[in-house]
Amino acid sequence: MKKTFLKCPKRIAILNEKCPDIPNPPKPITTRWGTWIIAAEYYCTYLNEIKSAVEEFSENAQCVNVVKELIKDQSLHSNLVYITTNFQIYTTCNYTIRKRGETLAKSIGIVLEAKQKLKETNGEVVKLILEKCNRVFKKNNGWADFQKVNNIHNGTAVNVNVEQYDSDDLVYMIYAPITSVDVERSFSIIKLINAFFGYVKCFFKDLFCYKIRALVMTEDKNVLF
Repeated sequence: MKKTFLKCPKRIAILNEKCPDIPNPPKPITTRWGTWIIAAEYYCTYLNEIKSAVEEFSENAQCVNVVKELIKDQSLHSNLVYITTNFQIYTTCNYTIRKRGETLAKSIGIVLEAKQKLKETNGEVVKLILEKCNRVFKKNNGWADFQKVNNIHNGTAVNVNVEQYDSDDLVYMIYAPITSVDVERSFSIIKLINAFFGYVKCFFKDLFCYKIRALVMTEDKNVLF
């Protein structure tokens, strides 16, 4: 569905003409699960409108043919409803734990609440997701350390072994992020800074060369550059 609309402005125009009151389809990112849930919510809400627009596509492109076959599947609507009903909360959770300035206690509480929601949800898919979560939590030693630090902050644990952190570190860890989003953001910022200084360097280099050429041309007008 993403390729059907993303790479063809003509199809977007048909959708806007056919259904002017709905927003354009979302663009989910493969490595960000929250974007896929948002996409499922969108198609669950506007499935009938999308169907009417897709039927207007006259191209023989492979992505169009696949989508036309997909929307005929009777289980599509049921699956979209299932995802929207049971997993809508995780888009909010995913966004909240990636925000800057959130306390460690709030971030951990959000994760534990989401995990509890999984346990309360029925279906074979949920069981697979819960098993995946348990494996990830078990392998992640940092998650256990964060829970110990959070217990110290809450006063619910006194004799907790966190020797790898100084007392001063534990105080400032009240705002410790539990995701690596800030690291990825820093990469983007560094890339932007390097690009800016690279541009400035080229600018002054060209300016310096221009002045040298002008100086030489005034001394010897027969010199060609």
